[in-house]
Order: sequence, then structure tokens, then C-alpha cells
Amino acid sequence: METTIIRTKIMERVRRVYLLKKTSGKFCIFIFASVIGMTFVSTIDVIRNIILVASQNDVQAFFNYIESAFINTEHITYVALVLAIMAIIWMASDILSLKMYRIEFD
Repeated sequence: METTIIRTKIMERVRRVYLLKKTSGKFCIFIFASVIGMTFVSTIDVIRNIILVASQNDVQAFFNYIESAFINTEHITYVALVLAIMAIIWMASDILSLKMYRIEFD
């Protein structure tokens, strides 16, 4: 009985380390891209403007804000945004593929 408990605990740790190895590099890319993006974009102003536009209950105004924010952005911010989205998709695909093989991380 005790050997199965020990085996279960060891396998849980092995699975956690495996997940960490699979996602740590992608998470670093995501953090790096986020930091680059945040140095060129005032996050507080963006959030404040989104809340202001969203409080008007006008869907067209919201899409116009998103469009103008995207058009009037520097190229480095585009690169950071694309890197961050790619890293999120990459991490999600790794986690979902691990779940498909019934590797549980509880």
C-alpha cells in the first residue's frame, strides 16, 4: 500500500516537472513580449480608455477604438503582440496535448 502512495507522489512530481519543461520556454517568450509591449504602450491609459468606451454601451465605438488603437501603434508593439499571442497558443497546445494523453497534474 505504501509503495503505491510513494509511486503516485513521485509520478505527480515527474508530471509537474515535465509540464514545466514543456511550457517554461514559451512562458518566457510571452513575458518578454509582454514587457516589450508594455514599454511602448501605456497600459493604464489603454485600460482606462477601454472602460470609458465600454461604459457607453456602443459596440461600434468600441470597435472604432480598437481599430484606431491598432492602426496608430508602433511596429515593435505589433511584433510584441504577435509574439505574445503565438506563445499563448503554443503553451495552450502543449497543455492540451498533454491532457489528451491523460497526463493529469493534480
